[in-house]
Amino acid sequence: MENQTETRLVKKYEETYGSKKNLEETLEFARKHSEQSNSMEAMPEIALILIDLKADEETVTAGLLALISEELLNSKDAQRKIQKSVIEIIKQKNTLEKALNFKPENTENSKRKLLIVLSSNQNVVFIILAENLVRLRHSGKKTESTENEIHTAKEIYSPLAHQIGLYNIGMEMDDIIFKLEEPKKYTETEKAITEALKKRNQDIEKTRKKLEGLLSNAKIEYKVSGRIKSIYSAYKKAQRKKIEVKKLTDLMALRVITETEKDCYEILGIVHSNWKPTLGEFDDYIARPKSNGYRSLHTAIISENENSIELQIRTKEMHDFAEYGIGSHFHYKDEKSREKYNKKLDWLKQVFEWQKETGEKTQADIFGKEIFALTPKGEIVELPEKATALDFAYAVHSDVGNRCQAIKINGSIAPINTELKTGDIVEVITSQKQTPKISWLGFVRTQKAKQKIRAGLHIYKTEAKPQKPYLEKIKISHRKIKLAKCCSPLPGDEIIGIKTTKRKISVHRTDCASVQKFSGEKLGVEWDSKSTYYDTRLIVKAKDRSGILKDILDVLTKHQVKVNSANAKIGSQTVVTCNFEVKLKDLKQFEELEKKIGEIKGVIRVARE
Repeated sequence: MENQTETRLVKKYEETYGSKKNLEETLEFARKHSEQSNSMEAMPEIALILIDLKADEETVTAGLLALISEELLNSKDAQRKIQKSVIEIIKQKNTLEKALNFKPENTENSKRKLLIVLSSNQNVVFIILAENLVRLRHSGKKTESTENEIHTAKEIYSPLAHQIGLYNIGMEMDDIIFKLEEPKKYTETEKAITEALKKRNQDIEKTRKKLEGLLSNAKIEYKVSGRIKSIYSAYKKAQRKKIEVKKLTDLMALRVITETEKDCYEILGIVHSNWKPTLGEFDDYIARPKSNGYRSLHTAIISENENSIELQIRTKEMHDFAEYGIGSHFHYKDEKSREKYNKKLDWLKQVFEWQKETGEKTQADIFGKEIFALTPKGEIVELPEKATALDFAYAVHSDVGNRCQAIKINGSIAPINTELKTGDIVEVITSQKQTPKISWLGFVRTQKAKQKIRAGLHIYKTEAKPQKPYLEKIKISHRKIKLAKCCSPLPGDEIIGIKTTKRKISVHRTDCASVQKFSGEKLGVEWDSKSTYYDTRLIVKAKDRSGILKDILDVLTKHQVKVNSANAKIGSQTVVTCNFEVKLKDLKQFEELEKKIGEIKGVIRVARE
């Protein structure tokens, strides 16, 4: 039998995704096993939250089953009725939760781990946030058994929700935690807000109707809504200002959403022409956006009954960013200690937004040329780009690498030469019978792994014998040819070949540093006439500002450039270095991009690696 939450879920799911077939099958499975899972009441709530976050169908379905046990997920019934991809998402979530292993005494490291996971598993993190919000909703009261759960939500999940723009989740968590930790203060604050609004409601409604009439007469597109300040937020602001909660001027704000920036300023003029502004309460966050990218006009007016009423005026685009972008109120609190995380998450979100708009599946790497993988116990292992699972094993300990027999990545068996990505959870299975193999040297990336393998095999590097000169001039398409990644040559560049092995030739730009250092035989090579696309690395240095990465990606998309990966390295408070792996046709195309990207506000330099 459906409860009210299930009914709401089915209706909202169908409205959002156009069909409810997949959901009904999943609900049927969940109801059948609800006694075993003991969580049927909570699971539809998780799914509803994920729909509000605009998650895809698979993520919503995974959220609905997030509290199902591993045993049930592995059952034949689950295999028949639930998509394999959905089961994988749930298993990945369970694996991540075990690895995150949050400890109250080390919240900063816990935040770092969650950031690492978020960079490659954002939808799984959304499920974890939704699940923890629902757990808080059903927690009843603070007890010894729920103390760690509440602490984790307060110190890790709520700040993260604010940082990545899940404002409603963060504020609801804050209110529930406030109620659980300080029930008396919560009740007093709630009562003060209710009483203050009772006195102001009629006045606010009268102001709203007058404003709507003025905007209609001015023929401006608009939508006016109200926003009530959350209980915890009101309590904290009253503490900061050292006043009573009932005296806060922004307990209720009127929010005007319009079409253009010009409309915003025109509405502001109308407001200030018809009401007296409250002194010191005007902020132009359109001309001067907040550090998190938030944009809006804020003002306060004196009503006919001498009440101060706050107004927020913004476009729909600004409103969407405020609702789903990095939380606008978060930077009021403890900004210094979280600045590092805010910057990384801001860059990460720009890539996610670009992916959503363009449909491009770009690898978003905000950590530069390093990857950060986790052990099953949640220890962070830092490795170079393209490092393998065996490199990970040697990074953990030399003996672990030497005895590595098998690897599990995110809970599934994988080859030991699998290249890792940030956020992977890697389990090394060892055997006393296992010893290093000569073939391992062919794929490991780190010097430590190579040295330990050679030591285990009792072999050492020897100087290569000089090769005979290779004088013929050959074309780039020749099977022996490989374009050098260090300088990424393009048709139009002057190039030269270097014989790296008996059968392979590496082609570089003539001005490449590697060519200058090379003392061996250099070979003549030339470009083919046939058209193709070549891997190229673009480097863009720019002044750090919200939206800069997305602006660059938009230029690449407009010029139909395939982007394989994008990363941003924050070097200082004001300058950021963006690296892109792209496919380009020739030097002329690069020069066009160089010009267009150079025109973007804040860009200092565009170059190739």
